[in-house]
Amino acid sequence: MMKMVRFLAPVALAASAMAATPAAAAVPTTCDANLGSFSVAASDCSGWYAGNVLSGNASDIATQTEALAALGYTFTSWSDYDPDFKIDTDGSGIFDFGQVLSGPTIIGIHFGKGMGGAVGNLKGGGTAFFLFDLGTPLDSITTALKGSSGAVLYQTGNPPPAVPEPGTWAMMLIGFGAIGFTMRNTRRRKALLAQAA
Repeated sequence: MMKMVRFLAPVALAASAMAATPAAAAVPTTCDANLGSFSVAASDCSGWYAGNVLSGNASDIATQTEALAALGYTFTSWSDYDPDFKIDTDGSGIFDFGQVLSGPTIIGIHFGKGMGGAVGNLKGGGTAFFLFDLGTPLDSITTALKGSSGAVLYQTGNPPPAVPEPGTWAMMLIGFGAIGFTMRNTRRRKALLAQAA
């Protein structure tokens, strides 16, 4: 009897794992299949996340931080994006943020219950974050995905140049000082040579 239990336990575990696999595979966890669903194809994406995570509550900010880090962007503070960069659409799939979009552009988009099979029928909709590399500036981006209900523009245009470190400023000042000192000595030497002649 003991040998039978030892044999049946692993068989039962394997059978239950195989039975659970199709159900888990029914809901996609990545948004890769939707990269071409825009007027300009997205180059990368992060998501899908169940429900609407485009808000300022702590758990949504944690999700946004994780999703944006996967796209190489550092999330700073929700107040940087709300309300100026948050937009709700009328379900037409047109995202117009009232500014020109160019260069590396990251948009988080929430799709409501009407999104259907686009992301595996996630109940209550889902949210994904898309990276676009816009060589040509655009006024808006359109998606063919159903049920779009809101978006946040996190980045557009080339990131501002980094502010020089204090050590860099110090080196620049020393360099300018050295140039000034050299120029002064050169002028002085020429004046002395002219007097001697």
